[in-house]
Amino acid sequence: MNRFARIMMNSRVHARSRIRLVDNILADCPVPQGGTALELGCGAGFASAHLASKYRLRVVGTDAEADRIETAKQLNDDMEQLSFLVADATALPFEDGSFDLVLAQNVFHHIPDWRAAAEEVTRVTSPCGAFLFSDITGPGALMRLFSRLDKDHGFHDIDDLVSLMDSRGFKVRKRVGPSGRVHKEFAILFARS
Repeated sequence: MNRFARIMMNSRVHARSRIRLVDNILADCPVPQGGTALELGCGAGFASAHLASKYRLRVVGTDAEADRIETAKQLNDDMEQLSFLVADATALPFEDGSFDLVLAQNVFHHIPDWRAAAEEVTRVTSPCGAFLFSDITGPGALMRLFSRLDKDHGFHDIDDLVSLMDSRGFKVRKRVGPSGRVHKEFAILFARS
């Protein structure tokens, strides 16, 4: 991730829009009070802290970059139900069915093997759990060009993710977007059927 993207992703302004999206998607979804949640690509941990505070979940925020985890720990050291861990989304260090909710916001396009990350999501989500996914996409030609320029870029077709999740027993429960001009942002809440 380049320096500009890192600064943007760790900003409170960006976090507020991500948190509004989470609340919008979860408004119609019963979130188990006292349950567990996992955030992939947590950055500074703002969304993780929000899940812990508003929904009273025990939350683990993960990120592949140690400096982002250190920032998240420093900003959220007062919350007992919140922890942060350096982890690779394609090889999560958790037992099967560990989390009632898994959150991944604008992270899958940074994972070259996003399918392996999606498989890990299905593995660590509890039998009655949900996966809240949001990311960006754009016109096919633009996303293919971006993929060639940025070798760390992975995900760019929502239909591929929907198909993979469906094959693992996760159905689309709510869909928002896409919205935007050049790049489009969307969110989907998947739940086990």
